[in-house]
Amino acid sequence: MSFEVGPVELLAGKSVPEPLAPRGLTARLVADAHGMELVGADRPIEAFTLLSTLRPRALGYLGSAEWLAQSDAVDDAILITTAALARQGHARNSYLVTAGDPRDTFYLLLTAAVREGRFPRLASHRSASARIAPSAVVGDNVHVDDNAEIGPNAVVFPNTYVGPDVVIKANATIGGNGFETAVVGGARRIVEHAGGVWLSRGVHVGSATCIDRGLFGDFTVLGEGTLVDNLVHVAHSVRVGRDCSLIACSEVSGSVTMGDGVWLGPSSAINPQVRIGDHAYLGTASIVTRNIPGNALAYGSPAKVHAQVCACRRKLTPHDGHASCPCGRRWAVSDDGRVAPA
Repeated sequence: MSFEVGPVELLAGKSVPEPLAPRGLTARLVADAHGMELVGADRPIEAFTLLSTLRPRALGYLGSAEWLAQSDAVDDAILITTAALARQGHARNSYLVTAGDPRDTFYLLLTAAVREGRFPRLASHRSASARIAPSAVVGDNVHVDDNAEIGPNAVVFPNTYVGPDVVIKANATIGGNGFETAVVGGARRIVEHAGGVWLSRGVHVGSATCIDRGLFGDFTVLGEGTLVDNLVHVAHSVRVGRDCSLIACSEVSGSVTMGDGVWLGPSSAINPQVRIGDHAYLGTASIVTRNIPGNALAYGSPAKVHAQVCACRRKLTPHDGHASCPCGRRWAVSDDGRVAPA
């Protein structure tokens, strides 16, 4: 089976594209195909997700009784779990009982759904004004928009949107699987990723940089005007805002969210699922293990906030709850260091 969608359908008036949703999957179909018992009602499966983002008609996994309360807070979900936990779970949900590890079974089912073509792919498109080097490898189901440039030996995998005026320099790799592992088929493997990469207008991707596609059908998104240096790694399901700068040898782990105007210094690393606020400035070799507020100057290992900065990246000197910058911007600064436009 094969489904294709266009970029306009995925945006639907939003700045971040909608995730690619699996087609034709139900709890009963999955149970029968993989030898599992279905406890509860048959339901359509409209997404794969972790327990932290579980929602109705989404498939997740439950591996421990300590997470029962969290799973019970959602109605009409489908959870892969053990027989004992299925008996304890709320009847409003459905349970796929596995004899194996629930997490590994979950990723086995995700891999199977990707390989069966259950997730849509972007419709292929090459703008007549795009410039693609002869040695570049651009796969099927890649949308290359107007005036985009793809350099020598760059590799662009399916489900990548290359927006207008995007530049991908030589030897970059866009849209491969990220590094999510599970025991699939009796061996520890990197699981198939169902999503894609979305490079918004004017994004610049440096040489030998790697940007992984989203894990559960979502897109790894780089916002308009964001500039990525050489030798940078952006992992699966990351969302980077507008006009950010990611400098050489930096690493952004899976599901990180970065606001607009963030500066990530050379050789820095951000832990998974961390959130970085607008206009934060992260110094060279920062190891970011926790959320960083907007307009924060942070550095060190682990990175700590040392001051506040303007959107132009000059350090601010607060006085009576306010700060002015030579660039003309004015800011309100709270007692806990939070910054907002004045």
